[in-house]
Amino acid sequence: MRRALLAIVLVAIAVTSTVADDKKFKVPNLVGKTKEEAQDAANGAGFPQDLYVEEPGADCKGDVKEIGKVKCQSPAPGTMLGKFEHITVYINQPPPPKTWSYDDTQKLIGLPLEEVKKRLADQGFKGKIELQEGDYPHCKMGTVCEISPSSFGEDSSITLLWRPKKKADIAAPPD
Repeated sequence: MRRALLAIVLVAIAVTSTVADDKKFKVPNLVGKTKEEAQDAANGAGFPQDLYVEEPGADCKGDVKEIGKVKCQSPAPGTMLGKFEHITVYINQPPPPKTWSYDDTQKLIGLPLEEVKKRLADQGFKGKIELQEGDYPHCKMGTVCEISPSSFGEDSSITLLWRPKKKADIAAPPD
């Protein structure tokens, strides 16, 4: 009799445990939250696992534009899920740093030095510009002849090789 009673208790515990694991939880609204806030909200709603985090694609139609905030999520808020099912949040990321390719830098060759500096600044260049004057017969006076390196990022150090305008001959003062 004791064995039968013990077997019934063990079966009851196993069934109760299985039923508890099958319990569904309501997915919270995570849109507009940071990753940490979204994770806390998901954990608080009964989802113990880490959120899946991805960058928003074209099909993510949320209105949230702030960098580092959830733009949309899957599944939608209010969906019932088992506690070990996954929630994916799509978080706005900063744009990648601007880079200039060889083709980009070639468009600047032959322009006046100040124009090149202005265009780089207007396009977000934040790095260091070094100037190297030279007599480059292949380019016009007052223009940039080469950019080194020919491909670079927005925080790089670059060298503009340029040919200055001829300096006016200054006559020596009379004795």
